[in-house]
Amino acid sequence: MKGQVWIETTLYTLIGLALIGMVLAFATPKITAIQEKTMIEQTISSLQDFDKIVFDISTQGPGNRRTYEIKFKKGDLIFNVLNNTITFKFENLASEYSQVNSTINMGAVDILTLAKQKKYDVYLTLNYSNTVQITVNGKNSSKEYFGSPTPYKLIVSNNGFIGSPSKSLIDISEV
Repeated sequence: MKGQVWIETTLYTLIGLALIGMVLAFATPKITAIQEKTMIEQTISSLQDFDKIVFDISTQGPGNRRTYEIKFKKGDLIFNVLNNTITFKFENLASEYSQVNSTINMGAVDILTLAKQKKYDVYLTLNYSNTVQITVNGKNSSKEYFGSPTPYKLIVSNNGFIGSPSKSLIDISEV
């Protein structure tokens, strides 16, 4: 009788653990996908806010500057001076965010999802090739920021005009 109770207890415990394992196996990918989608949408919103600052700075004339704080724990923020773009790159995501290999626009942000084996890369890009000229720390060199638990504080400045036709020269530097 005592042995039967122990066998039943062990059996019920194993069944319970198996059920918990099955629920976790199903729920964990869904939770990860929701977290990634939320992270991307927050980043899109942040890039749209940054774009508004760049637009304001470029239209309000030389000498105007603003501080912008951005915090991200995952992904890379790339200021590409040669292409005149600002790109936020997420690599190795569990699910796609948008249609694979097709660029979509959400306001000023271009969104591109690329598939690689069982993972996805998502690129969020602000393209300034037709509107302003970007420099980083007063130089024509690109800069990449990596995910960090502490926020980056950036200064966005209008340093006058460049080229023909004339474009605002927007410099981005870290505080």
